[in-house]
Amino acid sequence: MKRTSAIVMFILLAAGPARASELHVIRSSPRYAGDPAAVARAFLQDQATRFDLHEVDLVHRVTLALGIFRTVRLAQQHDGLPVLEAAAVVRVTPDGR
Repeated sequence: MKRTSAIVMFILLAAGPARASELHVIRSSPRYAGDPAAVARAFLQDQATRFDLHEVDLVHRVTLALGIFRTVRLAQQHDGLPVLEAAAVVRVTPDGR
């Protein structure tokens, strides 16, 4: 039996050329409950300081299926206004990680 190891990837797309995009590979994450969008939001809320997301709101845009994983894209807003060219993308495992 082939055993696969899941690595959760988190991509932060930030506005401005200095921070074009950042890829964070998370090898261990707590398990969260809910649909993929809720899991992604809970993860990002727990990691808001680490990823400098404490002053933005994340608005769910789309969830895509890729095999057994779900990729959730969230747009960033600040004071109700969209942060241009800024988003967070989280790949969620089937067990909510």
